[in-house]
Amino acid sequence: MKRKSPAKAPPGLLHVGTVAAAHGVAGSVKVIPHVASLDFFAPGERLRSDERDLTVMDCRRAHGALVLSFEGVGDRDAASLLRGARLFADRSRLPALEEGEYYWADVIGLAVFTVSGKRLGTVTSIIETGANDVYAATDEAGGETLIPALEWVIREVDIAGKRMVVDLPEGL
Repeated sequence: MKRKSPAKAPPGLLHVGTVAAAHGVAGSVKVIPHVASLDFFAPGERLRSDERDLTVMDCRRAHGALVLSFEGVGDRDAASLLRGARLFADRSRLPALEEGEYYWADVIGLAVFTVSGKRLGTVTSIIETGANDVYAATDEAGGETLIPALEWVIREVDIAGKRMVVDLPEGL
């Protein structure tokens, strides 16, 4: 499944999803998640949208997306006002990662270079394959390079420096 994160989150927040549309007549919304863990969308969790704080009342999976209900959003008109809203969670809620592990939101936006110094583009999305993630790096002309997220391919990740160095296998 391909997931995109169109913009960086404000400081201290993690972009966890985007409201795609109203869903049904009771105030639910369809959300495209930008994180692997659905813990952020559990009932009672608090999220911040571009304009307001929201508390999750209900969450269920639906055809590659999520259907969420929020407190205070009780009808289709109210849900429609959330269309396009980015949803954020407090980064302090994130568990610490092991060496060599990174949050998707931190990888998206990294500049990608080969070990010889050639710029391949910027990571614009991450594809889950089941075996390993694949980073999609898009160059200035719109060309895309797919990079398997494997230790022998990804040579360096510098989150602070916003840079990744890769050693692509022959043919990529």
